[in-house]
Amino acid sequence: TAKSWRTPLQGYRGFPDLIALRGNRCIVAELKSEKGALGLEQVDWLMAFKAVGIEVYEWRPRDLLSGRIEEGLR
Repeated sequence: TAKSWRTPLQGYRGFPDLIALRGNRCIVAELKSEKGALGLEQVDWLMAFKAVGIEVYEWRPRDLLSGRIEEGLR
């Protein structure tokens, strides 16, 4: 929208932007702008995923240029 991103999943504030599965591997990522801050709900979701052994990332545009995103997806 003109004010923010909208995802098909409604009613779960802070739910991660990206969940990727391949084989027995699962990663969860929150995608932020360079200056964007994680909200409390986003932190709660990321901590919950991490607590059950899922890889968790917070990625920003600079992470694409640095190779950090590619590294996390390997």
